[in-house]
Parts: sequence; C-alpha cells; structure tokens
Amino acid sequence: MHSAPPRWSPGYSLDEAARIRKQIVMRAGPMACPHCEAELKPTVGGDGERRVWLVRCEQCGRGVVVHNGV
Repeated sequence: MHSAPPRWSPGYSLDEAARIRKQIVMRAGPMACPHCEAELKPTVGGDGERRVWLVRCEQCGRGVVVHNGV
C-alpha cells in the first residue's frame, strides 16, 4: 500500500477551503487568508477545459488546491 508523503505545512480546514473556493468562483477581488487575514495570491493552471488554483499563504504557510470541478 502506498502512503502519501508527510505534510510539510498546515492546511486549511474544510470550512476555510470552502470560503477560499467561493472567493475564487465569485471573483471577489483580493482574497484574504481565513486563518491570518494576509493577502492570498493564487497560482492558476489548467488544460484549457479545467482550471486548478494553488492557494498558499506566505505568512502562515497554509495551502489548498482548488479546482473548478469540470
């Protein structure tokens, strides 16, 4: 059985991740970290049909990957 590598930084709770995803989907302008309120600057990627956002807070080190679910 394969196990995931150890996590090097804390992540967001499911509620915090949902808030971040809502901000991305609604294009609500500048996003704030739900944990420490620092500005989040997501990295965006995708394959033309699907988009993926890597959202990482430089201040508290938390991060999450969000996709558009298509």
